[in-house]
Formats: sequence, C-alpha cells, structure tokens
Amino acid sequence: MRLVEAGVSIKDCSSFVSCVTKEISSIIKYSAPPLREIEDLWQNAAEIVTRARESGILCVSICNPLYPARLRNIPDQAPIIFIIGNRASLDAPCAAVIGTRSPSLYGARCAERIAKRLAERGVTVISGLAEGCDTEGHKGALHGQGKTVAVLAHGFGQKIYPSVNRGLADEILKHGGCWISEYAPEVPASRSSFVQRDRLQSGLSDVVIVIETDEIGGTMHTVEFAIKQKRRIFAVNHPIERQKHPKTRGNQLLLKQGKATPLSTSEDIEALIRSLTVQESFKTPAFNNRHPEELPFK
Repeated sequence: MRLVEAGVSIKDCSSFVSCVTKEISSIIKYSAPPLREIEDLWQNAAEIVTRARESGILCVSICNPLYPARLRNIPDQAPIIFIIGNRASLDAPCAAVIGTRSPSLYGARCAERIAKRLAERGVTVISGLAEGCDTEGHKGALHGQGKTVAVLAHGFGQKIYPSVNRGLADEILKHGGCWISEYAPEVPASRSSFVQRDRLQSGLSDVVIVIETDEIGGTMHTVEFAIKQKRRIFAVNHPIERQKHPKTRGNQLLLKQGKATPLSTSEDIEALIRSLTVQESFKTPAFNNRHPEELPFK
C-alpha cells in the first residue's frame, strides 16, 4: 500500500530488487538471499524509486512501456533506467557520436560538424558527456538546434562528471534533450561504470559514429558492444596527411578490418543521415577507391 500511495510501480521495484539480488548472488556465491534480505532489498528499492521521483527523475523498469525500446533487446540489459529531461528525445532516430577525450583539432571539428548536421535533420545525438569528442558531439547537436542525450556513468545525485561539463549538461536539458543512467541517484562513478555506460551509448543508438580513437580505449569498448548489439558502425576516414596522428589509428584499424563503414566525404554523411531519416540503405563506393575529403564538409 505504501508503494501505491507513493506512486511507485510494483514492476519497477521488482525489477530493481531482481537486479540487486542477482548482484548479491554473484558475489556471495549462492542462488538467492534469505527472505529477510529480500524484504530489505524491496524496501530499499521502494525508497530509491520514491526519492528519485520526488527529485523529478523518471525511473522505469524494463517492464515499463517508457523503457527505451532499443535497450530491450541488447545483451546485458539494464533492468531499470533513470532519466532526467525529455524522454521523447530517445524516440527519434539516434546516432552515437563517440571518440577519444584528446582528439586532434581536426577530430574535434569533425565531431561538432557531423553532430550538427545530424541534429539539423532530426537525429538525436547520443554521447557520454566526456571531454573531447563527446563534448564536441553534444555541442554540435545544440548548434544544430537539435536534441542530444548524455549517458552518465553515475547517479544523478552525484556531481556531473567531468565537472567542466556541468554547464553543457544543463544546456542539454534546456534544449529538449535528456540525461540517462542505470545507476540510482546516490551511486558514484567508478572505473567499471564507465565501461558499462559504453554499452548503453551504443544500445540507445541506431548507428555508432567513431570520430577519432586509438586502438585501445573506451571508444573501442563501445565498438565491441555495438558489434554484439548488431548496430551499424561508421568511422571518420581521415585524409592521408592526417593519418599520422596517433588518435586515428583505431579508425584505420576498424576500416581495415571491415568493422566500420568509412565516412570519407560530405556525401557519405548525407547518405548516412538519409539512411536514418528516410530508411534508405547506406550506399558508398568501395573504400579503396575513395579519397577522403578535408573537413569542413561542404
């Protein structure tokens, strides 16, 4: 009765308890905790959901119709999701714009311009609010008068990480985007939570666009998740004279291995956008016959 009076969904609490129970079982190596622990978990879940809603946070389980549709069918689903802002921004075509925290000036410009063009055509830009390519992707979406979503590696009750992007995070909400996290408000960021966050960035998206990356790093984690989730992957194909930069090595590797489709020209960007907005198949000439353009794209 207390849950109903508080407006808390029984299914939401059940999913939350199920998740916590699973974690406990994996740690202490038995199938289920005693009844008393389950009751405590249920009460804790109810309190978390109630506090979240009192703070204006949307809290939805995988059983809830508001749960992001793209996340329902990925491996390792988040049983419960917390959202602040415009939930509807997730219903548009979505593209993840990702990359290194320390891009070249060219890479930063790519992220901003590609995201801007996506946003101008009604595509929501998904990224992780990190410095570097993520930041430029979010900014580009805002410059394009569109919507962008920040996937956070901590709960909303914690200080925005990185703190330098607190203002950007607020602008995302102000312009119709949202923040999303699988962590309860009081949960801080950790090394593992950033890796887990990467699977949500790709999972929320129809396509993943790699701006710049080395061969090892968080961007490559997202790429591997995207492959498992059967998402289309694109990578900026840098002009030859720019391929000496170490942060392009991951792009070159993905293209060489055939894991990503090259974005070499302005026409490639247009074809990608059309594939998202009017459901056209993405078509591009063979990679070996392409000569990458220098940005800004025309």
